[in-house]
Amino acid sequence: MLATISPLIARGVIDNTRCGITTLHLWCVDGGEPVEYELVGNCRRDIAGCRVEFTNHAAADSMGSEPDILRDMRRPGLQMTLGDITLSRRCKDQDNRKSLNNTLYIEFFSGGEIRFLIESSHFSFTTTLPQWEASWEEDNTQHLFNMEAFRHHIVTNVSKFRGPAITGLGEDFPACAWDTCLNEAEAYIAICPTVFEKYANTQHGNLSAAYVLDRLEYLQQEAAEEEADLPPNPEASRFCNEVFDFIPAEHRQMVQRAMQHPLFTETSRLTALIQDKLLPALSPSEANPKADLFLKNYASLVSNILATILLTMQEQYPMDMVSTRSISLCNRLATLADYCRVLPVSCRQALADACRNLATHLQNYTASLHP
Repeated sequence: MLATISPLIARGVIDNTRCGITTLHLWCVDGGEPVEYELVGNCRRDIAGCRVEFTNHAAADSMGSEPDILRDMRRPGLQMTLGDITLSRRCKDQDNRKSLNNTLYIEFFSGGEIRFLIESSHFSFTTTLPQWEASWEEDNTQHLFNMEAFRHHIVTNVSKFRGPAITGLGEDFPACAWDTCLNEAEAYIAICPTVFEKYANTQHGNLSAAYVLDRLEYLQQEAAEEEADLPPNPEASRFCNEVFDFIPAEHRQMVQRAMQHPLFTETSRLTALIQDKLLPALSPSEANPKADLFLKNYASLVSNILATILLTMQEQYPMDMVSTRSISLCNRLATLADYCRVLPVSCRQALADACRNLATHLQNYTASLHP
């Protein structure tokens, strides 16, 4: 979970005058008692050894009540882990996208589960002279510790993620290992944007992103190319764009075959119809609960069909489980076809027909598996 608390923080003090300890005092816009944390570790090299007082000019003017996140931050005995703390993070200027501004950036983690972030390019500050100076080696070491904290945060949230591959499970739909595999891949792709955003304008940011996302094979590939003195790969920063990229290496070939299966091709046709016809027909200003329900149920359907195909591609698989999953999937497709009655006129019939057609392909495929 990412908690961007920038609008809630009016001012604060960052004190890293003791080497190895960083103290934060944060005054919130609700006017309550300041939040104070003593964190193990140091700020980044630009303010390491200093005491910094800052004012966040992008904070909210006032607040009617205390948000839940502030109550969580003020809980006694809360254990926080240090992340990157700097005044020199570079971000794109809102008015001139070609220029970069320095940004106040304060990051810390609660139990690995919540990543708190204060980020503002509209701030003023005063700072003391450093009481001690961090070497480049010490700063690199701190960077590694901070990446490890971010990595632990991602692993923790991935383990708790319940995406489309899991939400479709129930008493009438037995789970298989492939559901868990696809859910984990979906979790990583969901958290990717926040990782890429953090390291976008940093030196070797793609390597930092690869580490915190546990893409060790990418790091090994980069190391091999560097050792072979190969030119930089312009596609390097786009090493993970799809769920498929986060499938374990030993399963990728099998998943690729499953995604080329005729049954999944039919599923992809329904996906294309939704993207080409339903989504453009929905008005962004009008709520459509039936359409929302249709999309929610469809998202889990895609993952569960892919997992069922993968299950049947194994050398041995439980036919009873496959049959039960197939029946449940056909029932869900019938429900989706029924939802189509309240969808926009321009797409309801085409989507209903596609749902029924996919159910027929699923039934035929399951029948073909019987000896």
